[in-house]
Amino acid sequence: MPKAYPAYFGTYSKFDSIKSFTNGIENLFLIGRNGMHKYNNQDHSMLTAITAVNNIINGVKTKDNIWNINLEDEYHEEK
Repeated sequence: MPKAYPAYFGTYSKFDSIKSFTNGIENLFLIGRNGMHKYNNQDHSMLTAITAVNNIINGVKTKDNIWNINLEDEYHEEK
């Protein structure tokens, strides 16, 4: 299904390995719900895109500021 969330059946615990690998690709910026494989509301998704563009314009190589968007507990559901 196009634009579907990824299935987290026993492999989501390995996401940090995938994230580390993709972060090593200098000109690849994962943004939004589908790119980051996490729930972001529309504002957060747009902010990840804006941050990625600012990183490119300013020559920022790290992607930490993108991954730090939407870490506030108030936006996350309780298990």
